[in-house]
Amino acid sequence: QTFANLARLSAAGLPVVAHDLPVLREVLRSHALFVPIGAGAAWIDALHALDEEPEAAAARAAGGRRLVREAHSLARYAEALRALY
Repeated sequence: QTFANLARLSAAGLPVVAHDLPVLREVLRSHALFVPIGAGAAWIDALHALDEEPEAAAARAAGGRRLVREAHSLARYAEALRALY
């Protein structure tokens, strides 16, 4: 999983399931379901949770979309880069 792929999914308004890594938790915050690396059954459980709790999945997806637009957009990165110089 790369952040770019996860950001694209979030920007598209899709719920995200990601490996439980500190960097992914930092950028995705509470807008994804996190599963331990190497825990195949946890991935299945997370996907079932998305299916069984559509309102929660939709809320995570909407939050992820907002997060990408507000914190990880190209305009935001350009603004941060301009501030450095």
